[in-house]
Amino acid sequence: MPPMPRARNLLLPAGAFAATLLLLGAPGPGGERGKAAPFPLKDGYYVRPVYFVAGDETPSDPAWKAKLQTMFILFRRFYAEEMKRNGFGYREFNMEAEADGRPRIYLVRGKKKALEYRGKPEPGKQEGRGDAGIIQAELEEIFDKDKSLVVVMASFSPWIGGRHVTPHTRGGYAFVGDADAYIPGSFERDFLRFLSPTVEGQMAIFKDMSVPKNPADPSKGWTTAAIASARIGGTAHEIAHALGAQHAAEGTDLIGFGMYSFRDYFLPPPGKPRPPAASCHVGPGYALLYGNSAFFRPETAYADQTDPDLDVEIPFVLPGQPIPFKISGSDAGSGPALVGIDFEGVTKHIEDLRKSEKRFAYEYSLKPDKPLAPGMHQAGVCLWDKASLRTYAYPSFRVVRKVPPVPPPPSLDPREVVYLEDDLEVVKWDTAGPDKSTGSGGEWCWSGVYKASGKRGIVHPTEAGKQKDIFLFSAPKSLSLKPGDQLTFYVYVDPNDRPETIAVSWFKNTWGWSTTAYWGADRLVNWDKSRPTRVRMGDLPSGKGWVRLAVPPAAVGMDGKAVGGIQLQAVGGGNVFWDRFGKLPRRP
Repeated sequence: MPPMPRARNLLLPAGAFAATLLLLGAPGPGGERGKAAPFPLKDGYYVRPVYFVAGDETPSDPAWKAKLQTMFILFRRFYAEEMKRNGFGYREFNMEAEADGRPRIYLVRGKKKALEYRGKPEPGKQEGRGDAGIIQAELEEIFDKDKSLVVVMASFSPWIGGRHVTPHTRGGYAFVGDADAYIPGSFERDFLRFLSPTVEGQMAIFKDMSVPKNPADPSKGWTTAAIASARIGGTAHEIAHALGAQHAAEGTDLIGFGMYSFRDYFLPPPGKPRPPAASCHVGPGYALLYGNSAFFRPETAYADQTDPDLDVEIPFVLPGQPIPFKISGSDAGSGPALVGIDFEGVTKHIEDLRKSEKRFAYEYSLKPDKPLAPGMHQAGVCLWDKASLRTYAYPSFRVVRKVPPVPPPPSLDPREVVYLEDDLEVVKWDTAGPDKSTGSGGEWCWSGVYKASGKRGIVHPTEAGKQKDIFLFSAPKSLSLKPGDQLTFYVYVDPNDRPETIAVSWFKNTWGWSTTAYWGADRLVNWDKSRPTRVRMGDLPSGKGWVRLAVPPAAVGMDGKAVGGIQLQAVGGGNVFWDRFGKLPRRP
């Protein structure tokens, strides 16, 4: 295999597990979108190619529609044959068809001029770096983003800049654009010239070993066949992202680097009807993922509109040891279908859950490709249900030289009123800004081992020199405070790896945060680097076990208020465990 070319935005980073992307445009159903009314769309889940043309431009290649139709004919054949090879039967992804049976390609004329989509040129550049979000916003006026997987290709060359777009449910986008190295680039010059209006003609291009003359092309020296394979395979690769796939650990999978050998699938050696798995292919886990997608199945399977619930726990990991995933979840609608585990930007494992009960527990031990250094790491987990709805979690975990001891449960006061414990909406911030998550993730993790009561507690590892904040909410639940009450929570500090500071703030239902109560050194900052209003309540707990800490509401400006949320902070390395937030009422 020749040296790998620059990806030119064909291979955009996929983000947390199954973060879906966007491509750039395709043509339309015998016509184009008018300025007054959108296209009439058939109801259902469809892959819809869009050829996006700026308002002041027209397609320069008269064969653009036939060429893009041929490309999607090959895509559907590739995916269908690979689904069959993996035991799912010959399944094409859903597309609308023209009267002649060929795939429908939508032509969309933008509301703006090409320069507004490209962006202003940078110094030394002939083209700017456009914002894919402008195109996306226009397309969302036309297509149902929950039921359309929109593959966007454009007549110009916007530089997408790795922008990620995540659909709310099943839909997706995929932007295929050219990097700013194509100066002045265009979809017609740098993409369409490697496509043919017919399948037979495309096979001829796949066999063309000539080197095109294009001094602006950074893949100089590559053959026409290799460039066509990378361009077309890259588009098929981005469709896989929009279907929910993360990059594959196996390099020859389409969602790995198999995009570069896409042509080999259609040009097998003599006597072999299809290439071996050593060539471009779809692995069994991804076939399961695609087979569960709404875009490969009839619409009648999708009455369920309830996202599955997902929790992930990763205990502390020792250097050189596998990562133990403890995954639990439920789906009250169609039931769980599969769970995928992602680490270091690559999907490491996909598990078939179709025979599981609606509430399930699953454990998996992942051996990293190389030993993990001590410190913070993050994984990604995605749970799909049988209706193709999905929920993500991004659990963080810490590699430690010594696992914190598990303390015995504390003695509980029966008078305590519990506000938040096992069922929370959690939002994590650090000093760089917000990072929202409704499941395990964002520098914290659930633990069924380190808990003061209930089903689980919060593991809050930190790093030296950094502050990690967590917000806890359980709307519309609130906690009213009366005179003489005390705000309470349970905390356990790792005796072998102690932070410098721990802190708690309470959110007032009438709006605004309380004064921050902290223990230990005064190291707190807000995310914008300013200093919060704070009061020191004492030294850090000893680390000998779970401790209930109590704060008089008057000390933090919460007297007579109601609690609507809680902020947890830890600074300077070490491990902190939190649980059982509430109040201790005044004795009668």
